[in-house]
Amino acid sequence: MWQADVRVGANHNPTGMEVRLRLSAPTEQAAIALEASARLSIMTTGSFSSESLTPQKAKGTLAAVLRLAWSSGAGKKGGWSHQKSGKVQLAQAEKVVELLGADRLCSSITAKDFDYVVSTWRKMGKSNDTIRMRCQCFYRALDYAVKEGWMTSRPKWERPAPSIPREFTFSEELEKKLVDFFRSTKRDDHFADLIEVAIETGGRLMELLNSTVYEWKLDEGYWLVLAGNAKSGKARTVILSDKAIEIMRRRVEGLKPTDKPMPRVSAKVASERMLSARETLGFTGYKDFVFHALRHTRATRLAAKSQNPFVVQSQLGHEDIKTSMRYIHMAQVNMNTDAWRN
Repeated sequence: MWQADVRVGANHNPTGMEVRLRLSAPTEQAAIALEASARLSIMTTGSFSSESLTPQKAKGTLAAVLRLAWSSGAGKKGGWSHQKSGKVQLAQAEKVVELLGADRLCSSITAKDFDYVVSTWRKMGKSNDTIRMRCQCFYRALDYAVKEGWMTSRPKWERPAPSIPREFTFSEELEKKLVDFFRSTKRDDHFADLIEVAIETGGRLMELLNSTVYEWKLDEGYWLVLAGNAKSGKARTVILSDKAIEIMRRRVEGLKPTDKPMPRVSAKVASERMLSARETLGFTGYKDFVFHALRHTRATRLAAKSQNPFVVQSQLGHEDIKTSMRYIHMAQVNMNTDAWRN
């Protein structure tokens, strides 16, 4: 058990008396919350009873706000149970609640709690992107607490800077070797097509696999990534290169608009095939030699050509322009390095 010592001076107590209490709680975070609640109660009413916390804790705890965020029917999108990414958001927010304590009152959450969570995960080696995602999901959950009147406003906090992009990219030479590996060695033209289209469009694996013939507007020269298929939940139009159009014309031939033209592979199978290519091509130990690096390669090449973060954002579907800016900065650094060499 953790102890919470409460002392309220006579000048802060409406009864004009000094109050000293020693309270017990099952966890450190619960003790901190109990101390804050007792101090507030004494300063406003002149008394405190642990029994008076029971109804408030049932309604205003972090555990309760997660349940509310999941099941709420309010708002344009409703609770997380009604949203495509709802399970992911809930799981990420739960990580924060595990650290802070499920019995903590929403009203006791401050910016210091976010700082504590960030510093704890940094010591554990978590990336800034992982920390940002977890904290942002938790921050969204607190919005439901504000709407319910469990807290007056959400605390302001400094979000961790985005992590640097993956450093591994496929050079044109390595790209050719990768494609040849699947076409010639593995005799897998379908997966080779998937790789080439991925690197030409920057599409995510599941966006490509779940796309239908209808989405590939080959005569107009673009791929329409539908909102329901996009990770961000927002539709985007991806301009297609001549190579991508040539490959997709071959793949959509004879199919219905609702058919899926890309090979039917799972994320696990795609990962296993990339691992096989990594080892065969002599890149054992390069953990970023993965399918997603194809998307990263497209972003890097597009940034070098356009020097425009909004072009990168529109084509890759980044939610935050800062993500696109990182590729622009990397491209500029590479250009400067080449200039120094020459």
